[in-house]
Amino acid sequence: MMADNLAPFIKWGSFRSIDEKNPDILHLRAVETQPFETQYSTCVRVKIRDGTTLTDAILNLKSHESANASLLNQWNKLAESGKIKHGAELTLRTWLGQSKYNKRPIRRFAIEV
Repeated sequence: MMADNLAPFIKWGSFRSIDEKNPDILHLRAVETQPFETQYSTCVRVKIRDGTTLTDAILNLKSHESANASLLNQWNKLAESGKIKHGAELTLRTWLGQSKYNKRPIRRFAIEV
């Protein structure tokens, strides 16, 4: 797959919440349910809502360099159960929490369909 054909990636660095009770919220629409591999990560095509506008985007589900598979696992579970399908509206909540073992920052996710 040519990188030139990809929509822009959603960049986690712009989401700075560190409070699980007040997370950053992304409103998404599923374009595809099946993740695909890039050189650096496992991703899926979505549309992201900005006000009333939907824009094509690539949602990074798991970086190959990270052990954090939470978002990928949640996505796959919801897709396999039929809750995420083409056109489904999703709310993705994200915040920076702490890892259980070394207390380093780790990105946390919760998907609602």
